[in-house]
Amino acid sequence: MSLSLFLAVLFLALPSLRSASTSMMIRASMFKPAAADRDAAAGDGFKILPILLRDLVEEGLVKKGHRGLVIGATAADMEEDFEFLRDAGVDLLTQEETKADAHHVFDFVFTRNFNSMEVVDGVLKEDTGLVISPLGRDPSNGLRLLSSYKIVYLRRFESTVVAMRKMATSTVADEEDEVSCSGGGAATSEEKKAALKGLEDVYLEPPRRAAVEEKKKTSFKTSRKIKFLPDLLKDSLDEYPRRVFITDDTSAVEWFYKSYPMRDQEFEVYNVEASGAHKETGVSNWMREKVGREDYVVMKAEAQVVEEMLKEKTLCLVDELFLECKNQWQDDEDQSDGSKRAYWQCLALYGKVRDEGIAVHQWWD
Repeated sequence: MSLSLFLAVLFLALPSLRSASTSMMIRASMFKPAAADRDAAAGDGFKILPILLRDLVEEGLVKKGHRGLVIGATAADMEEDFEFLRDAGVDLLTQEETKADAHHVFDFVFTRNFNSMEVVDGVLKEDTGLVISPLGRDPSNGLRLLSSYKIVYLRRFESTVVAMRKMATSTVADEEDEVSCSGGGAATSEEKKAALKGLEDVYLEPPRRAAVEEKKKTSFKTSRKIKFLPDLLKDSLDEYPRRVFITDDTSAVEWFYKSYPMRDQEFEVYNVEASGAHKETGVSNWMREKVGREDYVVMKAEAQVVEEMLKEKTLCLVDELFLECKNQWQDDEDQSDGSKRAYWQCLALYGKVRDEGIAVHQWWD
């Protein structure tokens, strides 16, 4: 499961946003969508197909010679003019026109939601196929299992649409190995996994700076109530040998003392921004020296540091993380060198942290 994939596609892209950087037999019954599903699809996803597919052609994601399938559609649903696809050499079919035993034959598949991924996986070409879908209000159930897909397109029409490329099996394995935290411990306990489901939702798009500045006067960075890990676990924090807060932001120290549920326990505080102690050895080596898996560790860190810790497999030392990810939608005048990330990359990183079993929150400066 890759929550990073799930969270990346939650970004509600602006209209100007473009592309971001088992084998099985298909039973005929799988190709019979419920009437309610067809009605909902016709009223939502299908009507955007002409402009969506035209955009995908322009982006080079749908090309001459490609075959596409629209899941859940009937001829009545496809009344729009798709002559431009024929002119582009693209063949588009509905399920009514598809053989029940067809598998791994389509270059792209459009589906109303990701609940039909069993069908999609069966008919989509391995390693190269593209799955396209609008996002509903709660896309998490369908997307949480899509660890073998990579986001290649995001755009808002009447609804937000994501397109994902099916990756080679070896690529998926490499990516999972890269970010996997070794060993067990509290970060993978069933109790904590259940608690993480209670975390506050991520922002689908970044709050504008004016709103953030206003909220900073009264609460933690945004108006959303932070679901702290000790509260979710109903943890007194008294059974840990040490409780530690690590930050790369001096201003976060005051916030921590004021806002974090410390349970009247003593926390050791390390301000690495002020001391600069980690710069000689690197954050991961510094963390290994300072804390252990048996400690309760809270950390505030920027995206670059978190990525390093994921790569070095030291993020599992952290129980709760406040992740700052400077993105292109922030209007900081002192960061106009192109170093900021696309917001979907911030969401992808957030998801990778969640995949590690770590309570993570977005931090807005």
